[in-house]
Amino acid sequence: MPSVQELDALLARAMQAHQSGRFAEAQASYQAVLKAVPGHFPTLHFLGLCYFQQGETDKGIEFIGKALALKPDYAEAHYNLATEIGRAHV
Repeated sequence: MPSVQELDALLARAMQAHQSGRFAEAQASYQAVLKAVPGHFPTLHFLGLCYFQQGETDKGIEFIGKALALKPDYAEAHYNLATEIGRAHV
């Protein structure tokens, strides 16, 4: 299992790739974090957003839903889920 520092670095790389529009790279890094820590709710949330940004609404809902199942009071995830579902139905 990777160390906390290694996981933090991997998540940072994933977020940087995500913000730069390198979605495949971001997804691979997010998945690597989740392989080590399956219940890491911020990573589930970010991966869901990544899928939404690629038009993969069902996968976006799935991963943000998993984040919310682990942390129901995660306001940012609720907001992003509602926003993205709203966009998908316009």
